[in-house]
Amino acid sequence: MNLKSTTDFVLEQEKNYAHVTRDLKKNPFLLIVDYAKFLKQPLTLGMFVPCDENGSVLKEPKNWKAYLLDACRCEKCIEKTLECDEYKKAQEKVLFKGFYVEFNSVMSPQGGYLDVGNLKNKTIETIVGAELELTESAIKQIGI
Repeated sequence: MNLKSTTDFVLEQEKNYAHVTRDLKKNPFLLIVDYAKFLKQPLTLGMFVPCDENGSVLKEPKNWKAYLLDACRCEKCIEKTLECDEYKKAQEKVLFKGFYVEFNSVMSPQGGYLDVGNLKNKTIETIVGAELELTESAIKQIGI
């Protein structure tokens, strides 16, 4: 056997437990497998800030706060509501808290900028230790 990362080892072991129930309370190993799968995902810009289906950063809609308050749903607002719906859907895919767009750059919670070109060929596992806080969407994806 060759030396491998913990996540690769855990994912290989999953084959041995494929027959076991998915009840995480009865088998905590499956939670470990789900976390390993989470860590192996390739990084995308949409994990940090809301992006459209093509990976382009979405700007917060002008009527976003009113949308969140469910202030207006009249016919005049339908187009604006669709824009907010798209933004909300993209926001739910964000996995890491605190990133924001400023002057066309993605800024990290620590104040530095995110090198978008540096995301290629990297996984979530490569940024472990960067003190990033997970969103509710990420926690749900892991199954915690």
